[in-house]
Amino acid sequence: MTENQKGYSFKKRKLKDWIYDNGKTQPYMARKLGITKPELQRKLNEHELFNQDQIRSLVYLVGAKAAINIIYFPTIKEKRRVWRKTFGRKRNKEGNTNERHEKVDQS
Repeated sequence: MTENQKGYSFKKRKLKDWIYDNGKTQPYMARKLGITKPELQRKLNEHELFNQDQIRSLVYLVGAKAAINIIYFPTIKEKRRVWRKTFGRKRNKEGNTNERHEKVDQS
């Protein structure tokens, strides 16, 4: 987050996909974020910002890579900045990191 920004909103569809793909519920997610289900629904519907503690809870719950896709970044530049700060390198077009894969000799 930049100094002026007080939080980020979440991509409603991406969050709901994660919730249901992982056998969770909206009330469960709301509890983990420290809010009520109606508050979670309002924040998602109205694109309200989630604070730093709520974002941290999301990252711990879903994992950093999933969180990067759930959090709405105002610009691709901001998303890339957060990715590099979090993972230390850029992603390639397939979404993988730019790591060298050395072949292991099977002989």
